[in-house]
Amino acid sequence: PEAVVCLDAVSGNMIWKAARPLDYNRWGWSTPTLVYYQGILFSADRDTLAEREEKIKEVRWTPSVGADFPFGKLIAYSADRGEVLWESTCRDGYHSPVDVLMAGDLLWTGNLISRKRDPGITEGRDPRSGEVIRTRPPDQEFYDPGMAHHRCYRNKATSKYILTGRAGIEFIDISTGEAIPHHWVRGTCQYGIMPCNGLVYAPPHSCAC
Repeated sequence: PEAVVCLDAVSGNMIWKAARPLDYNRWGWSTPTLVYYQGILFSADRDTLAEREEKIKEVRWTPSVGADFPFGKLIAYSADRGEVLWESTCRDGYHSPVDVLMAGDLLWTGNLISRKRDPGITEGRDPRSGEVIRTRPPDQEFYDPGMAHHRCYRNKATSKYILTGRAGIEFIDISTGEAIPHHWVRGTCQYGIMPCNGLVYAPPHSCAC
């Protein structure tokens, strides 16, 4: 328990194990995120309650929307040995786990819970070193989301765009940083939308916000 574990796919034998404290005091939608990319395993999760209490002044609470969305830690491990390559901060989505998006050979994660305050996904990191390779302006320089909080599902990405759900579907060009909003289509709770085959699939939703 409370560890990232690598097993041999054939025998089931343990190859490596890395301690990863887990917060059990959390909402059902808040789960750790694991992403594998080109020999690197990314583990992203909120801080434990003890860690949050140690840095309580850094944690931002949002009682107006009925829940807290604390910051956490993104850890990159070498997939073959479990060695920690680098770490950075991360944050839960709104009623969704931490986004870890690979686009343009860069790792993107961000801070975009609320409408006015949070900048969005603004940094693209080298997945191997954690170095910030590309930056973009905050979303507010391109549009006003017009909603009190992000929609209740994860963001998605393609090779060219990050698709956020702050209001409807916002297309972020990862090469230029430009954000193009579309305020009229959104996804369904928890699942969201799915970019595929050059199209964006938007399931029927019951969102009454």
